[in-house]
Amino acid sequence: MGMLVCGLVIGTLGDYVGRRPVLLLGLSCNAIAGILSALATNVWMLSLLRFTAGVGIRATVPPIFTLVTELAISSKRNFCVTLCARFWMVGSIFVAVVALAMFKWWKTSWRLSFVAFAFSSVIGTFLCYSLVPESTRFLALSHRYDAAVGPANWLARKMNPILDYKLTVADIEAPLPIGTHERTPSIPSLAKPSGRLLMIQKA
Repeated sequence: MGMLVCGLVIGTLGDYVGRRPVLLLGLSCNAIAGILSALATNVWMLSLLRFTAGVGIRATVPPIFTLVTELAISSKRNFCVTLCARFWMVGSIFVAVVALAMFKWWKTSWRLSFVAFAFSSVIGTFLCYSLVPESTRFLALSHRYDAAVGPANWLARKMNPILDYKLTVADIEAPLPIGTHERTPSIPSLAKPSGRLLMIQKA
């Protein structure tokens, strides 16, 4: 139920506050609700916490796929999105194996299982906070050009390690339509990137 309710609003939220904050919020929500589920004293508290965990899980879906799409180099984008999607199956198998080990072999409490399942979200939260940048495209479309320079140069180094040119605010701003007041201009408006951005994209 939490995943259903959250899915109706979370995609739009990411277009206003950013992909990375929503992803971090979802991971943190799932981790905290999962750990607190182990402390539930009645079925109503457990139901509320599992609903909250579902909200957190669903909150990670739109931003993570959007981030992968916007951060991946164009020639590898389909592969990266597909690889990201495959980890839903990896996660399902992981949960099943851990549950089998904890309940059948180790005979542990269901409370401990919630902590074990939430541990992956805890790790994911720290990894996302440390390693995942905000989408350069989102920052640029939000006219936050100064903030977009850092992630753009990080991406440029990943795409072309031997490139010795650093992107500037002017390079980030150049592909955007001049004079637009839209918060999120249409994708076709970005179809003509500047020369330097195009050189990096093709690297």
